Amino acid sequence: MQYADDAVYTIRDPKYLAGLAKRGEVATLRESKRWVTAKTLFESARKQQLEMVVLYADAARDCSKLIYWGRLTRVDVHESGTEYDVANLRPLSRHRTQELVLLSTKERIAEGYLRPYALVRRPSFIAQPTAANDVAGDTRVGPTAAQSSALTLFSFGYWGSGSATRALVDAVNQAESSRGFEPPLWVDIRISRSVRAVGFRDHAFEQLLGSQYLHMKDLGNERVKDRVKDRVGGMKIRNPAAATELLDHALNSPRRRVIFFCACEIPGECHRHVVAKLVKAAAARRKLNVNVVEWPGGTPTALRFEVEPSVLSAIARGAQKTIALPPEISVGAAAALPWGSNAELVAGRERLSVLLGPAQFALRGAHLKIIAIDPGPGDATMFRRKHGYVER
Repeated sequence: MQYADDAVYTIRDPKYLAGLAKRGEVATLRESKRWVTAKTLFESARKQQLEMVVLYADAARDCSKLIYWGRLTRVDVHESGTEYDVANLRPLSRHRTQELVLLSTKERIAEGYLRPYALVRRPSFIAQPTAANDVAGDTRVGPTAAQSSALTLFSFGYWGSGSATRALVDAVNQAESSRGFEPPLWVDIRISRSVRAVGFRDHAFEQLLGSQYLHMKDLGNERVKDRVKDRVGGMKIRNPAAATELLDHALNSPRRRVIFFCACEIPGECHRHVVAKLVKAAAARRKLNVNVVEWPGGTPTALRFEVEPSVLSAIARGAQKTIALPPEISVGAAAALPWGSNAELVAGRERLSVLLGPAQFALRGAHLKIIAIDPGPGDATMFRRKHGYVER
């Protein structure tokens, strides 16, 4: 069965939960708090053939740290409290209580939250069960032996889309949905968020995304503070070991992929190229099959669409560097257009071949970036390799 959108948050001693998880059996737990609303939501979910999950924070040391989750299979409320059964307890790592959104307020749980019970939205890192991530009795979170394909992480440069972040996020969500994935986790690897792009300035992008956003300052380039030009030879990652944590976020929920981003336009000249290598090295140490590629990945494709003669002329002269999104292409498909795709532009009897990149988003609307005009054989491959658009 699929998981309900609502979930229960509570706290327990990690050693106690570890023992239950190790035995791998359905466990009966008791609470002094009466989970009246949780029981109602649980019964409603069951009527819809949905399962409800419970998430645990560390009651012994740090309630801000999420440590386990499982499936509720029974909830009974008595005068003195609640008795419930939980199955398939699985460990969680690198997730915080503050990622959870309360049903009552629609806001994320605040720092210092000490209540032992709350109703929350099921977070995106608890993916819907599939044959790949819900193998009976498997207490791991992330890829299992049932998964044969490589896990993919994306890097991304928001250059050109800083004024229309809502449109950017919606398009990427559409693209990932068409590929069979949930909305991604956006991991900010900038060492500073004091930037000119209004949609990415300070906390703006975090406020837009909520639990879909994570700032990992440790993967930022320290040379930016020294005003050193952001190129491979002049980079210093603040804490290279944090690449392991980034990998963990991807492993914890394979149906919700990770996009780690900064501002730079060209990945091969940006510190995210270095971060990609660190992630690959961390995966190799665990003997995991992991790919890292600049968003949206994929193999260049061929398109053909009509434009106005004046537009064709401006592009041919080099006076126009973008193309407004053609009506026959959805924003999701445009956001997922592989770098170096070839498009034949048609205006009456006139033809012009161009190389394109995926959609960018501005206040004037979505547009496709023109990479090259009248490309020759192999130009797309050369461009992708030179600027870091191929899989690492």
